[in-house]
Amino acid sequence: MKKIYTLAIALTIGVFVFNNNAFATNYYLLSAGVGQPNNLSEWTTDPTGLTAVGTPTTFANADVWNIQNRATVSLNGAWNLVVSSTVVIGSGSAAITQSVSGGFGEIKNAIVNISALGTLVVSNAKTLNLTTLNIASTVVYNSASAIFKSVTYGNLTIAVTNTVPTSPSGVDVNGTLTINAGQTLILNGKQLNINGAIAGTGTITGDAAATLYFLGGTGANAGTLNFAVGSNSLSTFYVQYNSSSSSITLGSDLTVNTAFYQSLGKVDLGGKTLTIPPAGDASFSNTGGMAGSANSSLILNGTVGVNNPSSLFMVAGSNTLKVLAINSTSPLTLGNALNITDSLSISGSAVTTGGFLTLKSTSALKGRIAEIKSGGSIAGNITVEMFVPGSVAGWRTLGAPGISGLTIGNWDGGSGSSTAFAMTCADCINNSTSAGGYFVSVQGDASGTGTYTELTTASPITPGTGVWVYDANSTTTAINVTLTKSGPVVTGSTASGTGFMSNPYPSPISIDRLKTHTAITQVDLYNENTGTYTSYNGGVPASGVIPMGQAFYATGASNITFLESDKVSYNTASYSILKTASSSTIGTVFQLNVAGATSGDFDQTYIRFHGNATPTFDNNLDAYKRFATPGYLGYPGPYSKYTTISTKVGTADYSINSLPYANNSNVVIPVMVKVSATGTYSIVPIDIANLPSGSCVTLKDKLLNIMHDLRTGAYVCSINDTTSTARFELTICADVTAGISTLSVDQNTTLINQDQNGAYVKTSFETNTKATISAFNVMGQKLMADKEIEGKDLTTYLDLGDVHSQVVIIRVTTAKANTTKKIFIN
Repeated sequence: MKKIYTLAIALTIGVFVFNNNAFATNYYLLSAGVGQPNNLSEWTTDPTGLTAVGTPTTFANADVWNIQNRATVSLNGAWNLVVSSTVVIGSGSAAITQSVSGGFGEIKNAIVNISALGTLVVSNAKTLNLTTLNIASTVVYNSASAIFKSVTYGNLTIAVTNTVPTSPSGVDVNGTLTINAGQTLILNGKQLNINGAIAGTGTITGDAAATLYFLGGTGANAGTLNFAVGSNSLSTFYVQYNSSSSSITLGSDLTVNTAFYQSLGKVDLGGKTLTIPPAGDASFSNTGGMAGSANSSLILNGTVGVNNPSSLFMVAGSNTLKVLAINSTSPLTLGNALNITDSLSISGSAVTTGGFLTLKSTSALKGRIAEIKSGGSIAGNITVEMFVPGSVAGWRTLGAPGISGLTIGNWDGGSGSSTAFAMTCADCINNSTSAGGYFVSVQGDASGTGTYTELTTASPITPGTGVWVYDANSTTTAINVTLTKSGPVVTGSTASGTGFMSNPYPSPISIDRLKTHTAITQVDLYNENTGTYTSYNGGVPASGVIPMGQAFYATGASNITFLESDKVSYNTASYSILKTASSSTIGTVFQLNVAGATSGDFDQTYIRFHGNATPTFDNNLDAYKRFATPGYLGYPGPYSKYTTISTKVGTADYSINSLPYANNSNVVIPVMVKVSATGTYSIVPIDIANLPSGSCVTLKDKLLNIMHDLRTGAYVCSINDTTSTARFELTICADVTAGISTLSVDQNTTLINQDQNGAYVKTSFETNTKATISAFNVMGQKLMADKEIEGKDLTTYLDLGDVHSQVVIIRVTTAKANTTKKIFIN
């Protein structure tokens, strides 16, 4: 039995057909015999077994007993031999594998050897003194009660679930370990050395004390390693083949608690996750390497490189990981090319890219560098793919995709292709008159106020600053473009542009996180597919995520500083450039869309009812409407003749209009629709079910003097492209408040009422619950300081001061829901 410290297993040699007794006789089974080998009459000195000559008279001599000449031999009882005897299974020269099976019994005292032609099927608990097993021989454990011998096997088959012996230290396999389907080899905290391959679809039951070595084999594919569910851990996993082309594949996730050592040969992650816990170490070698895929993950939470330099080496052509996470004080260096499809996460470690890191980007998933946590850092150039989905020709708002040192010239593709833009500018490949007239397709807006400036190929693409790029491969369409550029990675605190900003990091960021440390009030994202802006504030209407390489307008702060903590993990197709995803809204939100019947034009505006809203602009709830973009060929300067819809408050246009909860008077909101071309348009209600079912929602066409009930569907009419005033009025009937709440709770658990002692709230919760009680008048003004309560069954009277003969709105808020009720205080 080899010790765990060995780096290779010596091959078993030959078959011993002679023992140390010079007078030993070789006996062979009669080929035509039908009896068992513990019968003297079944033996002959004729190696062919054809003639019965030299029949032994006793089993008491130190002889050699060669089981051959028959395909199958059974031993149902005990076979008593002297200690110096030898039993050799399959030692014949016939081209047929000898099998000893069928409830094979006990061979007492003698040494049992198996030759290259021998197969021993152990189907019971009898003791066999296995010693010299040829590398081509096979032992099959076909019974759970079979006594698993701790020897060096040739080929070993686990036909029924069994356990590695507890003594002395484990098992060596010089050939192939086969674990049959549905069966398990239980390591039992011991060591398994495999000098060849692993086969079968059965599993291994690992544990925190078990070790697994793949040593000395030369095969290109050493098989797939499958672990039992919930038992996919090892203490040590060691790979040292005789060839760098040999490979072992993970068929399930694996955790290696003490030492993972890829020394010689390949470890193929097989789309699974390899995890090294904090107490473990991972060491890698360039003689082979790690093979990954778009679904493979490597989690390094322990040290790196105790046994090797602290470099990660990947297999050429299989150098992709979905996730690489390192949470360690050890440095990590990329030793060769690595592609990341989802995320690189760093905490505590100094990562050096060596220029080998590429963040992949497709329509489905974007590679990113996640928030770099305390003590972590990354140095060196990276390559970033920025996928820009194509659709209609038009302007885009873009920025540097997480790297510095780029200029406009890095994006200039001349005629345009799937890897660059077709640009026009003074010194672009296509000059400023190439479009058939004067037109510059790359512009900046340094002040963020719509004062556009023409850029040139030398103009820097500064991380944090936005760029307007006109994207088209024809007069009407744009194709998908993947910009692949390299440069120093942008990390840490990063300054923005002035008003017109961009996400500086190779990762999505959160608008809400950004707003926690800046004075930004709203964010506007331009969408070339609609020619309009989507505004975000207070959870409405978008996901609140700005993808890598996306530029945007920010209101409320002329410049800000981005932080690593602004990064988020939202990284799917829903968060690609210029795409947003709906999220849970704050307050009660109702949406109006305008859509052209034939033009395909589209825009939206939002009306929100919220307890903290006022009739005027609210920094954290409202958003002004933004209309203009840079101009087009034949239309220089700012251009705003797009199809848009907005609400009006005085002279201001709102894309998000947040109002106090409705009162006894109807809410009347002016609605302005401007169109790019005269034609038929639909004004479509969205999420009208969010409003109380009893309240009317009507749209008045003041030009035609038509009242339309939006609960019946969209209003369709012709709109002239010269319209510049609010032609429509949206009316939401009074008594809305009673039905408005972000979430409803079971009314049986919260009762809001009044008696002779005043207004009260009675709560009845299943568990101890915290709640906040608020009270407002119909103008949305608070009538008392919020009252915090905690318990299960409570009755709380409210101190409303000198309030009488008026409607009071009382709201009870828990961590899970809100309940709002309007009562008339006598």
